[in-house]
Amino acid sequence: MNRKLFLLPFFFLAGMLYGQAGLTVYYQIQDATYWKVIHPDNSDVGLLEQAPAFALDYHFRPFEGKRIELFPELRMVMPTETTFGQNKTSLGLYSFNLNTNLYPLTFNGDCHCPTFRKENPFFKKGFFLRLSPGLSILRESVFDGTLTLKATQTVFSLGIGGGLDIGISPRLTVTPLFMVRFYPKYDLKGLPRTYPDLWFFEKKTSIFTQFNPGIRLEFQFIEDY
Repeated sequence: MNRKLFLLPFFFLAGMLYGQAGLTVYYQIQDATYWKVIHPDNSDVGLLEQAPAFALDYHFRPFEGKRIELFPELRMVMPTETTFGQNKTSLGLYSFNLNTNLYPLTFNGDCHCPTFRKENPFFKKGFFLRLSPGLSILRESVFDGTLTLKATQTVFSLGIGGGLDIGISPRLTVTPLFMVRFYPKYDLKGLPRTYPDLWFFEKKTSIFTQFNPGIRLEFQFIEDY
């Protein structure tokens, strides 16, 4: 699985030469209430902090005359670190998401051209709803002052949200968007099992939710697509 994800960036870079590529910057608001270290004095330290994320995608339209558009995406959340005493944890998240946009206000009929050239009013031509199944690799590590131990797992997620495409020019589209992503069975495998006497969790497995405001830039390399 890791080797396949490693090859995906080359697919995206090749696609950028022939179509429209996107760069998205997200801010990951991570709701992981149960994932924290609880000390004997009842103080606690959260393991997942808020973090920026960056994504590359490629835009194409599989259905002629229907505004269902696909944006396969590679996303990397910047690793977060938590330190307490001589102990340090690090969590990194790397994802492949199949973003699928539905444009309900202009669903039937489309010019297959950049947003800037579409004829409908500003909001009507740019508003979309998004469904986004994804697959992520979570890398965990813990350092106890002497040794560093690591664990890796693959998890499924599902995102929903929406946004608005704003055509700046025939070559550039800017899209503010907002996503909520659910991880139904997220399990911190490595950390609590590595040091069972040190780690105290309210729950080791729980629903993990991310709130992702973001902004996407799409660069157009061909006239029509």
